[in-house]
Amino acid sequence: MQFTIHINQSLAVEWGLNAQQALLFAFVYECPSWAKPVKTDSGIYFALSKAKIVEELPLLTDKPDTAYRLLRALNAAGLIELSSTSSITLVRLTEKGKAWNRKLDGSEKYPISQPFNGRKKIRSTSEKFPSKVGKKSDSGSEKSPTNQGTSNQDTNQQQPRDLAQVIEQQDRKVIEPQGDRQNFAMFAEWNPPTNLVAAQLKLAGLTLEALTQETLKSFLGYYIAKSQVFDSNGGWCFRLAKWVKTEKAKGAVEHEDAGADWAKKGVRV
Repeated sequence: MQFTIHINQSLAVEWGLNAQQALLFAFVYECPSWAKPVKTDSGIYFALSKAKIVEELPLLTDKPDTAYRLLRALNAAGLIELSSTSSITLVRLTEKGKAWNRKLDGSEKYPISQPFNGRKKIRSTSEKFPSKVGKKSDSGSEKSPTNQGTSNQDTNQQQPRDLAQVIEQQDRKVIEPQGDRQNFAMFAEWNPPTNLVAAQLKLAGLTLEALTQETLKSFLGYYIAKSQVFDSNGGWCFRLAKWVKTEKAKGAVEHEDAGADWAKKGVRV
């Protein structure tokens, strides 16, 4: 989740943006500082998935389709240009959009910060000069304010309940790159990354050929209906591999049952 968003209220009003659109555009404005550039026939765009928007802006929406509709509204307002590949949405700022955080002299009001482990962080005045803003923190206060609110959680619920869960989590961390550990709810356009799903299928004793379109569709349909379930790309691939293995086992049982029925009738299969 991105902790700090800078919104130019003056331009938001002037451009006719509502609160949701202004919040999203403030986030999109900084994409060039961290998003992956993608070269197209029309020039350079930046990769920005709907799942990334949902993950970074929980106050905005928890639905990828809503995030995309808001992107289209920004496109219609002339602030961004949209494009896409077969697997991800691409965006770039227009000349109008680039004026979002600039003063009259052309300099930036809030310079786009450098990425910090894939996240942007702009330190507040109180963080830089704590002795000049209010009283000093008590000796028992937390040093990391971003971790507030977590100390009262039941830590037992966060720990694996058995050895199988420990092994499962280790498998995910080994296979899944850091950049793919953003949690999101399942959506219809999700395409499992080939390297991740192939690795998980291999751990399940299967090959990539075992994953059929019918199996993938049934998996998507099941989890889209469970919108309260969130997981990362690697986590979803792990679930998908288990789903494929279960479906394959069901198919084998059905085939054996059918063979037994035919055998009773004296027919060889």
